[in-house]
This record gives sequence, C-alpha cells and structure tokens, in this order.
Amino acid sequence: MRQGKNMLLFCVAGGGALWLLLFSSFQSKEMREPLLEVRDRLVDYLWERSDDCWHQGEYEYCIKINRLIVILDPSFVEAYLTSAWLADSLGREEEAESWLKEAVEKAPGWEAYSDLGLFYLNRKNYTKAEENYKKACREYSPPPFVWRMYAHSLRHQGKLREAIEVLEEAVKKFPDDLVTKHILEKFKSEVK
Repeated sequence: MRQGKNMLLFCVAGGGALWLLLFSSFQSKEMREPLLEVRDRLVDYLWERSDDCWHQGEYEYCIKINRLIVILDPSFVEAYLTSAWLADSLGREEEAESWLKEAVEKAPGWEAYSDLGLFYLNRKNYTKAEENYKKACREYSPPPFVWRMYAHSLRHQGKLREAIEVLEEAVKKFPDDLVTKHILEKFKSEVK
C-alpha cells in the first residue's frame, strides 16, 4: 500500500513539474487554456486522493498531496487550511502556522484570515487573532460567525466597547442572525 502511494506521489510530482515547465513556456491564451484545463483536472484528482487519505487516517500523505495541489494551483485555499488543521492536530504548531500564513499570502480571503485568526485565538494571542479577523471582516465579506470571532478577540483584550461596535455592524449586515444578536445583548449587559 505504502509503495503504491509513494509511486502515486512520484508520478504526480513529476507530472506537476512537467506541467509547470509547459505552462511557463506558453504565454498565449490559446496555449494556456488547455493547460489550465489539464491542471484543474489534476488538482481535482489530487483533492479526491487527499480526501481519501483523510478518511483512511493517512494524514502525512494528505499533507503531501496538498503540497502538490498548492504548487499546481496556489489559489486552492482548502488545501492550505486542511493541511494546517492536520499539522496542528498532529502537534506541529509551527508547520500549521506556516500553512496558514502561506494561505494568507497566496490565497487571501476571509477563509484564510479567519483560520489564522482562530489559530491565534486558540493560543490566547488575542492581538494577532484580532488583526486577522479584522482583515477578514474589513477586506472581504465573511459570514456572521467570523464577525462574532472578531468581537470575541476584542473582548478577550478588554476592548468590550469595540467588540460591541463590531457586533452592531454585524447585526446590520445580517439582521436575521439570532446568534449575533444574542451575543451582542450579552456583551451589552456586561457594560452596565
């Protein structure tokens, strides 16, 4: 089984390297589009294999496959976030942080910033958590839970009034979100 997976990784890595060489050689749209289609199919295949490894408990292979995925498609945010979660679960905190920082750099969006914020929040580094949640909320359009986490990162620093302002803004954006309204009322009751 292990030999088969090593061979698969070797073949895919070789194919990925060949793809990168070909892709960099062709600058015209007519030549690039078919290569992008091949790349996307390869990335889809690798993502399926990564998911298989996940479900089989082969986390190291999952991380290796995800590395190939982000080499081929640096914007594939789920591969970074999954690998960060796995590395963190395996007790490799520095590797997890590295995956998350790479996600923010190469595939920025609310997902990457939110996951990096959660990484810091879980380590009680509330300042860094706040920085990342703030970027997620101010520069992108995240769902309500990201706004709530932003507020929690502020509250943990004793910035309750700022946390309330963030939640009030979230309620305006998501008027039907009862959880955010509930947390806002709770925070307001703490000020009195």
